[in-house]
Amino acid sequence: MILGLDYGDVISKWPDTTRKLAKSVIDSGGKVYIISWKVPIVKLQDIHHNEGELDFQYLKDFPYTNVFFNDIEDVLQRPVWKAGLCEQLGIELFIDDNEEIVKTIQRRGIMAVQAINAF
Repeated sequence: MILGLDYGDVISKWPDTTRKLAKSVIDSGGKVYIISWKVPIVKLQDIHHNEGELDFQYLKDFPYTNVFFNDIEDVLQRPVWKAGLCEQLGIELFIDDNEEIVKTIQRRGIMAVQAINAF
């Protein structure tokens, strides 16, 4: 299984559940990619060493294969960027909170589900 997860309002809202899911995928020989358009202030290699920097604290001890961040300012290009990356990485399931991103990824034949945040 190759799993893709959005950071903002997916991992950051559901850290325990997404950590368990990611660990299960990694432990079974799969891959987990975190794909988000937030720009981290800390360098990616420092994420596991700097607790509580911004809201990237949830990546500390989070099992993943790689992280991809982008700072695309054009909101309309964000779904296209994520969908293209999902294709390129061979992602089989992607979880995002943004309905348009989920629909764009699904149109490319990739299973994508929306994490609904009711709070």
